[in-house]
Amino acid sequence: AGMIERFSIGTEQTVPLLDRMLDSVHLDGGNACVIRGAYGQGKTFSLEVLKERALNAGYLVASTEIDAYENKIEKPHHIYRALMSSLQIPASQVGGGAAGLVARTVEYLREKFPAWYHSGSAEQAELVHQHLLKETQCGPLAWLLSDPSISEKASLIGLLACEPGIQVGQARRTHLLPSQPWHWPAFSAGTQGDFASYVLCGLGRLSRLLDSRGLLILLDEMEKWQALDWKAQCRAGNMFGGLIWGATAEAGHRTCSSRERFHRSPYNIWEGCHHDKVLEHSGRCGGYPFTTADRCFLGVAVAMTPRGTDSPEADWDHYGVLEVIDLPSFNVGLLKDYVNRLVPLYQQAYSL
Repeated sequence: AGMIERFSIGTEQTVPLLDRMLDSVHLDGGNACVIRGAYGQGKTFSLEVLKERALNAGYLVASTEIDAYENKIEKPHHIYRALMSSLQIPASQVGGGAAGLVARTVEYLREKFPAWYHSGSAEQAELVHQHLLKETQCGPLAWLLSDPSISEKASLIGLLACEPGIQVGQARRTHLLPSQPWHWPAFSAGTQGDFASYVLCGLGRLSRLLDSRGLLILLDEMEKWQALDWKAQCRAGNMFGGLIWGATAEAGHRTCSSRERFHRSPYNIWEGCHHDKVLEHSGRCGGYPFTTADRCFLGVAVAMTPRGTDSPEADWDHYGVLEVIDLPSFNVGLLKDYVNRLVPLYQQAYSL
């Protein structure tokens, strides 16, 4: 057990549910859950337990806390940026975040395609592009990572990280392969949750190439959802709902969008929609599918304090099946258990 779990109490029922969720990501291809509890009941702590267990088990983990200022759930590019900034890669020697992910991917590709790395030719880059497109099923991600010099091109890493101030068109032109707007759009539109969801689902599949079990996304303070008006919830749902659908939709039920929506894009292999109509594509570049055609080894865990009787997870069922984990109430027995664990450690630390 990790350091966090040494101080955890009342988790006898919760931890097995979290482990089952992680196993489902690895073995079945994805899962999503909602962790509910009152203020101070341990929701954030439960996410930290899940994060620690996921990293120890070999999952990539990205997390953020929803707030009313910077990380607004209705601002997909803000949430995506926060998730990429927090990305942790287990047992990594190259760090985390977008730069760490790029470095780890280059390691993998250099070993598999040595000529790609050493020749720096467009022909080799196109071979890698096609390999990544097949494996990740995410066109923008496959194109971006196919440049053998991406580790030295800060603007391309900036695209992946969604860093503010990056001139997207100029950054695209630094790529070895020719680019069009659909390869990587100017990701700042408030309705562009389909693109964010698509790339994150692609990262779930990429994680498997990097010898990880999948990608786990943790979202805390999701009760902010209940303060949004209908329009803002629709914008928020295009990313959040896309992630849930991407994590939970079964094989054979992941078809996304009509051919007309993708008439400007080379990735228009989807016809019809299996997702609920509440998910709407953005207008950028004809829109993007919310997830990959096959399961993407993505886990989504949300922590929230329900406000009133209209808890939003009932509405989130439109996106996909969510497992609800209700935390036990804190009581005198749990407090005694906590003290009994803490006192021996305190005595040892201070030689008492």
